[in-house]
Amino acid sequence: MRIVWIFFLLFLWMPRIRADASWFAPADAPREPLDASWFAPADAPREPLDASWFAPADAPKEPQNLYWRPILSLFLPGLDQYAQGHTRSGLVYSSVWAGSLIWYTNRARKLKDMHEDMQWDLWTESQKSDFAQHEELPRQATLALQYTLSIGALSAWHSFRSGVETHRASGRFAFLEHEETPMDLLVAPFEFSHLQRKTTWIPLLVAAGLGAMGPNFLSEDYQRDPFSSADAFHTAAISYNAGVAEEALFRGYLQPLFYDQTHSTLWANTLQATLFALAHRGTVERPVAQAGIGFYLGWLQQKRNWTLSESIFIHTWWDVIALSSSYLVRLKDDKRGRAPPVIWLPGVSFLW
Repeated sequence: MRIVWIFFLLFLWMPRIRADASWFAPADAPREPLDASWFAPADAPREPLDASWFAPADAPKEPQNLYWRPILSLFLPGLDQYAQGHTRSGLVYSSVWAGSLIWYTNRARKLKDMHEDMQWDLWTESQKSDFAQHEELPRQATLALQYTLSIGALSAWHSFRSGVETHRASGRFAFLEHEETPMDLLVAPFEFSHLQRKTTWIPLLVAAGLGAMGPNFLSEDYQRDPFSSADAFHTAAISYNAGVAEEALFRGYLQPLFYDQTHSTLWANTLQATLFALAHRGTVERPVAQAGIGFYLGWLQQKRNWTLSESIFIHTWWDVIALSSSYLVRLKDDKRGRAPPVIWLPGVSFLW
């Protein structure tokens, strides 16, 4: 239900892109009308298409800063879009962010109260991890926080790509020849044509092999657990958010920025992969695998002319496999901590 709501907002946000204009181009960029239709009468009135709906309202006097503007947009989504005159985009970013933040605050408060009721401090780390992964309330809190961070990542990427257009006159970022809109990123997890490429199906096959090992090699404290509809929902939602937002932030924003500064594909890729791994320290003690997959996805983005579609597809479905596998395993009943039951009502819990 929540994903449907997010998609509805983003559908309203779909740009009407001119074929001859950059989606991110400033409003004062020279714009020439498309060639007239081959069938048009010679005396027919000819008018250029309207400027991109997302173009900044005012011409930038100088190239825009590519550091503080995207970073501010990361923590206050929509901020730079308002400054650029992308009011509609800014409203989508900020409203989704505000709604997700309210939802997260509510879930986090309820979770804190629950922890007090069940003597959380007396639980083992295994019990805490099992509770966070399988119980409904911590899942909702995690998903709400992820929405908050994901919309910030998209806003930061959008801010960066808008800023890039103001640097093109000086020759910077000439390597970003191909342009993807936010809608291109949002539909990328469903571009199954990528499966025809070895660069896609081989890493996903590796992920499937690794994922199959977990449920089949269990320690004595763990057991197989049925895969429920709630597991499917959370797997889809979390994987989708991570695939789109993390690729936009790390491979869509940071990696091109590092390459522009270092002029080295190796350094740019290594730096973004390192930051990508460090960003996962909160959920993984030694994020070596995250560094490896981050480096691979960065290499793939460069190979695909700095486009994100294939890396988003791989990232999303890699996470689907990994999360599905983890939901199939949990502590045995007599090893778990005890918590009050939480009723799963998607339509109601989104609001309350």
